[in-house]
Amino acid sequence: MATLKSVIEYVDEIKPNAFSNEAKTQWVNECEGLVQTEVLLLADTELISYSYDTDKNKELLVKHPHVKIYWAYLTAMIDFANGEYNKYQNTMQMFNAFFGEYMRWFALWYHPADTHGENDGEDGWRGYYISAYGLAVKHGYEGTEGEWLESLYGEEVMLRYDGTADELQWKYKSAEQWDSLMDTEALRGEIVSQTLSAAQSAREKAESAQTAAESAAQSAGTSAQSASGSASSASAAAQGASNDAALAAESAADAQDSKASSAQSAQTATEKASAAQAAAQAAQNAKADAESAKAAAVTAGASAESANASAQSAKTAAESAKAAAQAAQSKAETANTSAQTAKADAAAANTSAQSAKTDAESAKSAAAGSAQSAGASAQSAQASSKLSESWAVGGTGTRTGEDTNNARYWAEQAQNAAGGGVSSFNGRAGAVTPQIGDYTAAMVGADAQGAAETVQDNLNTHAENTVKHITAAERTAWNGKSGKADSFTVTLTAAGWSAGTQAVSNSKFIASGYAYTVCPAGDSFKDYAEAMIYADNVTTAGRMSFHCDVTPTKNLTVNILRTEATA
Repeated sequence: MATLKSVIEYVDEIKPNAFSNEAKTQWVNECEGLVQTEVLLLADTELISYSYDTDKNKELLVKHPHVKIYWAYLTAMIDFANGEYNKYQNTMQMFNAFFGEYMRWFALWYHPADTHGENDGEDGWRGYYISAYGLAVKHGYEGTEGEWLESLYGEEVMLRYDGTADELQWKYKSAEQWDSLMDTEALRGEIVSQTLSAAQSAREKAESAQTAAESAAQSAGTSAQSASGSASSASAAAQGASNDAALAAESAADAQDSKASSAQSAQTATEKASAAQAAAQAAQNAKADAESAKAAAVTAGASAESANASAQSAKTAAESAKAAAQAAQSKAETANTSAQTAKADAAAANTSAQSAKTDAESAKSAAAGSAQSAGASAQSAQASSKLSESWAVGGTGTRTGEDTNNARYWAEQAQNAAGGGVSSFNGRAGAVTPQIGDYTAAMVGADAQGAAETVQDNLNTHAENTVKHITAAERTAWNGKSGKADSFTVTLTAAGWSAGTQAVSNSKFIASGYAYTVCPAGDSFKDYAEAMIYADNVTTAGRMSFHCDVTPTKNLTVNILRTEATA
């Protein structure tokens, strides 16, 4: 499920940006507007839009797997707003591909009407998405498509052309009387009438040519038969001449006459065949005229369909121009918002720059002070080093008498006084180190054994004596003071403030003789400090007044310590 929040978070992850959620929500609204107007074909009054704070968890209109149109559009607009126009062209091209894919899917599954041309796409996709049944469902119809189609059927209507009246007529199937529907003259027009007239003339010419061709063919057949008979006679005569020499001259003369007659008959047949050929040509011409007339009629119909398609295209272009104008207005508003944001960011950047300059100057001053302190410390360290050297071995010239008053000098004096050091002691020679038993307590001036235990016993006895340094009266007075401090808590309720003041009642508030320490409890400290709360001294028994600069929105717990202020 794609929500407004999930789409924006995904875009922020794949393309980090500095734009606010509201700005990106505006771009989502633009994409949803395209879905509603170009795919769902909703009216302007039906369009919905989102606000990030109130609609961030609302599901968007387009479902998986086509939700990629949202992040593609948002990344394209981010590129455009950042002035990265080459990237914008690429991402917008990707969005157009995704959006076209979604439109085709929607058209396929939601019964688009008239989406293809008559010859399987020859005229191209026309851009209609929702069928008449889909529109009916959109406006409340709840039945199936078959039930809806059945509801459209009325009684069958019959049409006919009445040649006598030259008109189209109609009637219901159950009726008996035909009623006039339209005078065909009104349908024809000048072009159609001329076309029909030409077709009728061509038809008549074709029929005449056909009749002439049939007659010529029949005459040619008769002449051919006559010529064939004459030829047979000539052949028989020639045969007779060969058998009878006496009759040769006469038979030859007869044959010559038959030959002439045959030639005449053949000439006649040839002429009639030529006439038949001319008639056939006339028939072909008539047929061509008829086909031309038919083509003219088809062209007229195509012109009418083309005019209708042009009108539909003009309507679609107008709707697209309107949508483009709305999109341009939306983008202009977005650009204005971005400009305002950029102005605010520039002001913030200027403030940050001033602050950075101040911090840099402070750092420079601090660095100079640190350098100065470091120099002084170095000088002090150098002086201390000289002084240490003076007390150790002397010879630095920094101290009067340093050569006879230093560690090395006194070590040499001690060595001289000891005669070169201890060489043997209690039978031990070499580097002698002290051992137990070398000295007695009397030799080193120490107390006798047991003296320390005696001192400890005296201390214990002294500590157990509770009246040795304080009298009974003093003890009573001091014990009385221990009960003169008391601690307790009070609650400042959120509803108890009036004009920045709240009075708290408690019987432990005493008007005189006591001082009060006021401190908020740990869990109330932050809110107490932010409200800048302070308390007055107790002037009325049983009540303390508190004041605030900012009214707290929750109950606060306050610790009170009361101590005696007089002896």
